[in-house]
Amino acid sequence: MIEDLFTKQIKTSIGKIESPNQELKFEQLRIYFDVMDKPLNKEFPKSLELLNPDKKFNYVAYLMADNNNVSMKVAKYADTTRVDLIQSEEFGFCSLIKATKQVLDKVEVENKTFTTITSKQRIEKKQWNSLAMREAIINAIVHNDYTYELAPKFEFFSDRS
Repeated sequence: MIEDLFTKQIKTSIGKIESPNQELKFEQLRIYFDVMDKPLNKEFPKSLELLNPDKKFNYVAYLMADNNNVSMKVAKYADTTRVDLIQSEEFGFCSLIKATKQVLDKVEVENKTFTTITSKQRIEKKQWNSLAMREAIINAIVHNDYTYELAPKFEFFSDRS
């Protein structure tokens, strides 16, 4: 009985879900791998596990493709509530790798530098640790449930990020 309950809780892997589009292009993914000095060969869908058991593109392939319906939002508010929206940007409808880079770049722009000038030196400190924030954002993106085509949203408030 426990085993039966456990199997009902497990969500379907996006590696097994068929992509809603089978006419996928991967130029952005190719560029990414070329920059990493690891060019893709013609077997990359198999080696990157972009195919489901039926040998069709899976949902991971859909997310890595040049065009998809997934978009991440970065919002900035004037105070501590979602009432006064100052800025909203959307990053997506492209390879999840490219969209992730765009979100990371936008968040880094929001990372204010605070400066203290003393008699001996100038001390600069960022609002948050860039590496920790990068890790948190990537974790949110990687561990998100994309089965409903919903992506993470990143929000900045006057008292927190």
